[in-house]
Amino acid sequence: MYLVTDSAGADLPASVVLKNFPVLVRLDEDHFNFSDANPGGEDVRFSSKGKPLDFQIERWDAQRGEADIWVRIPIIRGKDQQAIQMHWGKEQVSSESNGEKVFRTAEGFSAVWHLGDNLEDATSNNLDGVNRPDAPTTNTTGMIGDAQEFGVDKLLVIRPSGSSPDRRVTCMPSGNADRTMSAWINPTSFEGRNWAQASIGGWGEPERGQKPHMGLSYFTMTGRGQPRFHLYGFDPRCASPLPRNEWRHVALTVSEDMVRFYVDGVLEETINNSGDLVSKLGTLKTPASTPVDLGDHGNGRGPFNGALDEVRFEAVARSLNWLKLCFENQKPLQSLVGPLVQDGDEFSVSHKRLKMKEGASIVLSAEAGGARKVYWVLKDGDKEEILAVDCYNYTFDAGRVAEDKKVALHFKALFASGVKTLTIPITIQETVPDPVYTLNAPKTWNGRDELMILPSISNLAEMKTNGSGDLNYSWKVSGMATISETGAGKLVLKRAQNSGDLTIELALDNGGTVVSHSVRIVVEESKQDVWVKRIPSSDEKPVNHQFFARDDKGRGTLHYRGRLKESAESVFLRLYAGDKLLVTQHQKIGADKKYALSVSLQAGLVAYRTEFGIKRGGSEIVLEKAGDLVCGDVFVIQGQSNAEAWTDQRVVHPYRSPWLRSFGTPSTNKDRARDAVWG
Repeated sequence: MYLVTDSAGADLPASVVLKNFPVLVRLDEDHFNFSDANPGGEDVRFSSKGKPLDFQIERWDAQRGEADIWVRIPIIRGKDQQAIQMHWGKEQVSSESNGEKVFRTAEGFSAVWHLGDNLEDATSNNLDGVNRPDAPTTNTTGMIGDAQEFGVDKLLVIRPSGSSPDRRVTCMPSGNADRTMSAWINPTSFEGRNWAQASIGGWGEPERGQKPHMGLSYFTMTGRGQPRFHLYGFDPRCASPLPRNEWRHVALTVSEDMVRFYVDGVLEETINNSGDLVSKLGTLKTPASTPVDLGDHGNGRGPFNGALDEVRFEAVARSLNWLKLCFENQKPLQSLVGPLVQDGDEFSVSHKRLKMKEGASIVLSAEAGGARKVYWVLKDGDKEEILAVDCYNYTFDAGRVAEDKKVALHFKALFASGVKTLTIPITIQETVPDPVYTLNAPKTWNGRDELMILPSISNLAEMKTNGSGDLNYSWKVSGMATISETGAGKLVLKRAQNSGDLTIELALDNGGTVVSHSVRIVVEESKQDVWVKRIPSSDEKPVNHQFFARDDKGRGTLHYRGRLKESAESVFLRLYAGDKLLVTQHQKIGADKKYALSVSLQAGLVAYRTEFGIKRGGSEIVLEKAGDLVCGDVFVIQGQSNAEAWTDQRVVHPYRSPWLRSFGTPSTNKDRARDAVWG
């Protein structure tokens, strides 16, 4: 097989020389007969120019006919076609697969997790992962074999054997040393639990009392999906956000007091918290002894949400061409490694031309004796798309078309003499009907009553008869903010946030042409919504410093409800404004000992207080008091630490107002955070 770095492959500049590069070799039953090798690939070997090459088998699945093998290549040059040999077929031999010889610590690899069947570190540092028993990660389909799914309840801990209880190790880049952090990521969301945000992983510890924390070295994601070097206070990040639910190769390098970000092998701009370009990182102070985290920021503070594959921490700042080649070699339609070379010199395809109905598929086969790299390429007008690489059998799917269409399928093969191409003209005939429908809606809506919008599809029965009745709905609501839900071929409008024109658009398809229709609705809200009164609980009483929201009439209601633990003839509730008694209420107590009292509070700069008690045998006994009660308007502030009245030194802010109240506690402690505390 060949490593192709000229324009027919990974396309590296002629000046590039990469040393000790771990090349991913993917085997497939299309070009390799797994039955000719030992069941676990124990007999597999690699060489170049007669010299053995170190390798590690990450995955060998003879039943599925797939394997992923990492081969250490001493030198890779740009604009080159380099041959390596794969050997197999000897019986009763032991495997020579060894990750420590491929990912050598002396060559910059500090930790490498393939995250397939196991959580082991491929390097000699043995920074193996251990699943949390109560919240283990789960296997999922990755970019290279399997990957691991992480999340709030899917965590692992890096705990190498022999490490101290606090998981400290001394094998990671420290001080201001160069480093690289890279991974394949497939995030489902970017939300973090707190300041740590969603973390790919890292090491280091913050400097107490210092911001930014130059002792940290964590690769995280911002809430917008930007890869970020997290220092807490100064957090340089990639300028471009990433999508959810898509695989991307991300990397960052640190060298010469600068951090650089790469996405899919392309250098991106580095910006700061304010969106300005960053020209200097500053001096890192990463401690020499530190815990290491993967898929988290430590102790569940910042779990990654989604799947991770092939995560690497390195003690060298890899070059642009190194990271580009990682992406080109590891992506699904990889461009670096060719298939095992076929014998002979035949160059042919099984079909010279095709005429197909839309939705149909056909298996094509090819021969390319001596080819170093092969591609199946679809040419549709001016657009070319690589459909498959390194396979001699390909299933072409005609897909759906809006009308009869002509395309061309190219089988391209790279030989020592250059690239040769065989072209298969294909005609795709339209045979499946697209949906025909109208979108009906009332002309006006009050913005409050639920409104259901449904399409009326006139040819639904015909589409079902043709097997094309499975429809894809895409709803769009524009013109104003609304609350809505979609499902089962319908849109339910629950509430409008304004008056005016509201446009409902539906894009409907069954795999072919997308058919779009829209309808306009005039929203006419009432001048004032009906006030919804709060229903008090059966056990409710005021507490010190409590705030009461006022209603549409400018008044709040204070409830005192519950069941007495002692006998009494009646209960009483007194309401004071300061020391002035405003009102007293009484209620006789029945056999169930239950009571329910309430008083009205006028909103304003008034500090109310209450006294609650019982009357028994002609005497009144005060049981409970609550003071510093206020009534006014509610403001909900959402913003993590921005919603807390603290200074940067984490002490209570010196500005205080007796008329401002907060609810809850600024704590991540699972017990304290649930406290209903007014202050």
